[in-house]
Amino acid sequence: SIHGNWQDILTYHLTNSENGFKLNLKWNAAQPQLIDASVLMNLDLIEVLSEKFADEDIKELKEELLNYQIGLIESHEEYLKKK
Repeated sequence: SIHGNWQDILTYHLTNSENGFKLNLKWNAAQPQLIDASVLMNLDLIEVLSEKFADEDIKELKEELLNYQIGLIESHEEYLKKK
């Protein structure tokens, strides 16, 4: 696992004990929603840039990427329902 910051380590990888902390070796599945939000914000940026430069190819690419992202979100939600 890659740790994002100290809060991530404290929340997911350490547990309190009488003598300090113990490692939490139980693996937690990552939640995809944070990545989904980041991808959607990047797609919004692509849209803004495409409007500024009026490039139809970029607009079409953005639509294709958005459809792909919607499919990813739906797949993520189905995966989470099975857990």
